[in-house]
Amino acid sequence: MNNLDDQLRRLLASARQEPAADHGGIPFGLETRVMAEWRSLRGRTTAFPFATLYRQALLWSLGLACLAVFSFLRDWSAMNDTSSWQSVEMRLANSEIQQHLP
Repeated sequence: MNNLDDQLRRLLASARQEPAADHGGIPFGLETRVMAEWRSLRGRTTAFPFATLYRQALLWSLGLACLAVFSFLRDWSAMNDTSSWQSVEMRLANSEIQQHLP
């Protein structure tokens, strides 16, 4: 047997020799109230009370970022579209500038 097993065996043997003390236990009403409170807190986060607020802010900012990216991509595709009026005007202006340069 190793040293830990011997120490554990001696500790358990001495615990068996000691008479059991009656502490009266926890009153039943207190135990049920504590357990009910513990069960009600299980779904909530008590360590970080502003977690819901930060989670909502994160979701709103993510939605706004997606909206901004969508808007940018839509405008970018319109700028690169050769059939749009803006690109036709830009090509005409560019050709006029090129003709008048020395």
